[in-house]
Formats: sequence, structure tokens, C-alpha cells
Amino acid sequence: ALPAAAQEMTIIRLLDSNHYDPPRTAALAGSEVIFMLADTLVALDEDMKTIHPLLATSWDVSDDALTYTFHLRDDVSFCDGKKMTADDVVYSLNRWNDPETKSPVRWRMGDVKSITAPDATTVVYELNAPHSELLYQLAQSFGSVIDKETVEELGDDFGVTGFNGTGPFCWESWAPRDKMVMTRHEAY
Repeated sequence: ALPAAAQEMTIIRLLDSNHYDPPRTAALAGSEVIFMLADTLVALDEDMKTIHPLLATSWDVSDDALTYTFHLRDDVSFCDGKKMTADDVVYSLNRWNDPETKSPVRWRMGDVKSITAPDATTVVYELNAPHSELLYQLAQSFGSVIDKETVEELGDDFGVTGFNGTGPFCWESWAPRDKMVMTRHEAY
């Protein structure tokens, strides 16, 4: 076990975000925190070019570049202990794509035909037209996987009064323009 000081992180920031709801913010200040709270299917290496697995262990792309099939890790849990499944990924990505979410970066998903989960560890992302930078865009904070139950429970306050992600830290509290408190995600 780590010393008590390493179990909690308090962030005092010069620049804050108006909320920390992944598809609804494109602000760098929001992304910095969201990356601590949640994970994406894929991630960028430090060279900012190379894509590597994160929640997905691997992926296949159809010859026509219209279908991406992601194979997920089966050992990931949210901060509340609930196991993450393909349904959570599909919910998160479809929420990003939903016009009701009013994502300022919805266009980054490409022309989505459908996003489905044929089983608990597979996500099929179908496009109407090829989108060469899809993997790069899925590595951004707005592609973070979040818990549907928490979003539905908090409504418009999701990312303001609470958050449930799979990242290395868990949301404890946030006082806008003051501080945010996170604890280490025990299962990470």
C-alpha cells in the first residue's frame, strides 16, 4: 500500500473548465482532468502519431475502411467497482454522436452509421464513409468511456458534481475555480 499522501490528489489550477463531461468539452483544461478520470479505446504515444491499445487490446479495419472492430480488455472496472463492458463503450460513443448531447466535436467521429456491441468484449464501429483519422480522434478525451448509470443519475450535473470513469483516478469533489479532489483508482 502507498502512504496516505499518495492515495489522494488535490489539483489547484490556474485555468479550470466549466464541466468535465467528455463529449461536451473540447477545452484543454477539461481534457487534462478527463484523461485522469477516464480511458479511451486507444491512446497516442508520446510522439503524438503512434496509436496503441488502451481499453481495446486490438482492432481490425475492413478493406473498405468502413468497419472498425475493437476487441476489449475484460479486466477493466469503473471507480464504483462495476465491470466495464462493450455496452459501456457503445453508450459513451453513441452519446458523443447524439445531437442531444450537443458535442462541439461530434464531427471528429466521422460519418457514423452505427456503433454496436455484438458481445461483452467487442465493439463494431461502422462508418458511411472512410475517416482516416478515426483512431486518432478516438484517442482524444471526448472519446472517454463513462458509466451510463452515473450519467443518467446526475443528468446535466454529470461532470460537475460527479463522474464515474475507468481512469487512474476517481472523482471525489470539485469546487469550480478552486480545487478538485481525486483519489487513486484501486483497480487501475
